[in-house]
Amino acid sequence: MKKQAQEILKQCLLHEKEGLDFYREAASRVTRERSRRALETLIAEEQGHIESLFFRYSGEEIGDVRSFLALPPSIESPLIKALETGLDPEIASRRVMELAMRLEEENRNNYRSLASACSDPEIRTVYEKLARDEDRHYQIVESEYAHLMGMVHETDIDTYVRE
Repeated sequence: MKKQAQEILKQCLLHEKEGLDFYREAASRVTRERSRRALETLIAEEQGHIESLFFRYSGEEIGDVRSFLALPPSIESPLIKALETGLDPEIASRRVMELAMRLEEENRNNYRSLASACSDPEIRTVYEKLARDEDRHYQIVESEYAHLMGMVHETDIDTYVRE
C-alpha cells in the first residue's frame, strides 16, 4: 500500500483511539446501567475498528495493536477534557450521550467527506465503511439518549404500540 495510504490509515487509527478513550472514560463516569451498556457496545465497536485498520496498516510508528489499545488517553483530547468538567452524577449520562452524538455525527460527516474526496479505491472503501459504522453508532447513542430523556424513539415504537 502506498505511503500516503499508510499515513491516512495512521490518522484514522489515532482518531478512532481518541473515540475509544472517550467511551472508556465516559463508561466509567455514568451511573445509569443502560447508558453504561450502550457505551460498552461502542467501546467494543471502536476496538473492532482499530483492529480492522491495523490489519491494513503496515507502519511502525504506533506499535502493535495491543500496545496501541493499551495506551492511556491523551490529556490533550477535547473529548476527554469535556468529561473532566466535573459532571454531576445526575446529569452525567445525559451529557455523555450528548457528547457522543456530536462525536459520532462529526465522525460520520468527516469520513463521508474524506471518502468522496479520495481517489484511492481501497482507502475510499475504508472511509465509507467507517462512515456507515459511525452512523450506526449515532443511532445507538441517539436511542439511549431518547430513552434517557423519556422520549419515544423509533426503536421503541413496538413497545408503545403493544402497551
